[in-house]
Amino acid sequence: MKTALYRGIASLGGVFAALLALELGLRPLATADLPPIARPAVDAFDAPVITSRQLEEGIAESHFSPAGARLTGNAPVPQAPLVVIL
Repeated sequence: MKTALYRGIASLGGVFAALLALELGLRPLATADLPPIARPAVDAFDAPVITSRQLEEGIAESHFSPAGARLTGNAPVPQAPLVVIL
C-alpha cells in the first residue's frame, strides 16, 4: 500500500510534468521577436504588416505596423481626429 507521502510526491511530479509538457508544446507557437516599439510620429497606414504571436497574450496572432501601432484590420475613418485611449 502506498503511503500518503509517496502519493503526494507522485502528484507533484505529475503536475510538474504536465506544466513542462504544456510549456514545451506552446513554445513553437510563439514569435521569437517582440513586437516593435510604438513610434506614432513615423507611422503610416500603407506600411507592411508585422505579425506577432506572444504567449502572454494567448496564442492568437497580433498585427503591428513597422512603427509599432497595433492594427485591428479595420479601415481608418477619414477626417477622424487623432485620439489616445488610456
